[in-house]
Amino acid sequence: MPKKILVVEDEVIIAMNTVRVVKNHGYETETVFCGEAAVSLMQEQSDIALILMDIDLGRGIDGTQAAEQILGKHEIPIVFLTSHCEKEMVEKVRGITFYGYVLKSSGEFVLMEAIQMAFELFEKAPAGIFLTSSSGKALQANRKMACIVEASSSEEAVAYFSDLESGLYVDAERRRELLKSLGETGKVDDF
Repeated sequence: MPKKILVVEDEVIIAMNTVRVVKNHGYETETVFCGEAAVSLMQEQSDIALILMDIDLGRGIDGTQAAEQILGKHEIPIVFLTSHCEKEMVEKVRGITFYGYVLKSSGEFVLMEAIQMAFELFEKAPAGIFLTSSSGKALQANRKMACIVEASSSEEAVAYFSDLESGLYVDAERRRELLKSLGETGKVDDF
């Protein structure tokens, strides 16, 4: 059975083109035109395997807000598909998910490779991966991480990492140094 991809795009012509490309590569699709509809659909359907999420979605919540709400309840790869290449926009999505960011103008090959890579990361990641906010709040964990901590689901693994400061770091002071350096310079090299 083909995997189903949810396309979240507020511009109808772009959505239709994206759906055509994705279907031509053997995937099923579902399309919604706003962030609220994406969140609602994810509550109703369990057969969505990946989300292609535009960032600017007109009125209502944007793609980053929709992604955060979806990831709060579902373990699913989200690839941001956008026309924005500004550094600020890339940074806006960096902390939300680690499955991809593709410019709409990149073309069919790049889009399909990004989808394939996202599926591979999601399904076959050889390492446990978890994502936290800068404050240390666990946001997301992959299936491998759930296995490592003997959790029954990714959500349970996120709960396992709920209090990073109290015991999960060998040296919590080093983490504070890392965050301080990130705050001051915006980057960290060879830490």
